Amino acid sequence: MRLHPEQGEPIGRAAELLGDRAMLLILGELFFGRGRFKAITANSGLGSQLVSAAQAAGGGRRG
Repeated sequence: MRLHPEQGEPIGRAAELLGDRAMLLILGELFFGRGRFKAITANSGLGSQLVSAAQAAGGGRRG
């Protein structure tokens, strides 16, 4: 069941705005100051390929 933003479900609204579960986990890691690729993969439990794909899809900066 897909909730619409006007139904007042904050988690559903955030997921619609920010993307899938992987992106939310990555954003959480960045929020807590873990900005390095290795730290994000280690702490989020996501595989390196998934983090790379999310970075590419989100326009993540390199450098």
